[in-house]
Formats: sequence, structure tokens, C-alpha cells
Amino acid sequence: MDIKQALLQLDPEDGELWTDDGPNGMDGLPLVDVMKKLTGLKDLTRKQITDANPEFCRGKAKVRNDKDAKENEKENGKEGNEDSKEKPEETKEVAVTKESLDQEIAELTIERDLLDTKIAVLQQRRDFLQQREYHTNQGSSVSNRLAYIKSQNEDRIAKATRAARIQAVIGEDAVGTGKSKLDDVLSKRPGSGSNTRPAPRTPNNPR
Repeated sequence: MDIKQALLQLDPEDGELWTDDGPNGMDGLPLVDVMKKLTGLKDLTRKQITDANPEFCRGKAKVRNDKDAKENEKENGKEGNEDSKEKPEETKEVAVTKESLDQEIAELTIERDLLDTKIAVLQQRRDFLQQREYHTNQGSSVSNRLAYIKSQNEDRIAKATRAARIQAVIGEDAVGTGKSKLDDVLSKRPGSGSNTRPAPRTPNNPR
């Protein structure tokens, strides 16, 4: 529906369709949001409405309706006049309902597309965080294994070092006598390795 046709659908008796200008609102202009619903033009502006009918206002719409009513009354009588008052209103209601539904459907479709886009972005973020958490856990597990292996190696080195020190103390000498260094030390102690007892003390042997 174009702008001029939409203007003809406005009811001057319905104050919710007009701005509140002039005495009793008779200088009121059509609300832009109402005209957007009637025309289906989302970007409709006040200037476009004014350009379509520069002198149009609520008062002139009322005069036009009253004039049309009088002409209908002259032609069809009072009964015909009553019918003419109801039919334009019914036509207006049907037109407004259809256009408003089309407009609402279009707006909901846009909102749905925006929600779908937002959901897709959130899902990507969730997948990214899930992957990062998985790799972090994997890295932590590997680090724990490496730390365990390192500690085991250090224990083995410490044990080998202690064993080498003990072997150095009690191990066989380089000549291969079959005696350990500990045996050599013990054999050099008095009374070790022989059944000979020390001679008793005498004047000639004071020890």
C-alpha cells in the first residue's frame, strides 16, 4: 500500500493514530509508526508522509469523512449513511490487521536471524573453551608423567651413587687379594688374624 492510500485509511476519530497538535488535536499529523505498519515501509520518514500530501492533517481527514458521509446520506438516505460509516471502518480494520501482521512477521524474522547468529557465536566460543580445557588437562597429565619419571631417575642415580660409595669402602682392592679394604683394616688391628697372644709384661719386656 502506498502512502496516499494509507492516509485514506486513517480514522480521524481515533486519537491513537495521530499526534496531539492544535485544538482538540485537529492539527495532528499521522504517527510515523502507524504509517510504517500501513505501508510496510520500515524506513518511512515524516518528510515522505508530508511530501505525499503536504496539507493532510487530522482535521482535514475529519472534514473529508464528514463530506463523504453527507454525500452518501444524500444519495442513500440515513440508512445508507450508517452503512457507509461502518464499511470504511471494517475495511480499515482488515487492512491494518493484515499489514500489521506482515510487519510483525518481518520483525520477528529479523529477530530470529539475529538470535541464530548469536547462538552460533556462543557455540563457537563454548567449543573453543572446551578444546582449550581438554588440551590443558592433557598437558597437565604429560607434565605429571615427566615429573614422575624425573623423580624415579633421580632416585636411581642417588641409589647408584650410594652403592658406588659403599663399594669403594668395602670393595676388593686393585691387586685382587680377595680381601676387601675393610678386611685389610680389621686385619691390622692388634689380635686380629693370629692366635698369638702378646707376651706378658716383664722387666725386660715392659711393652
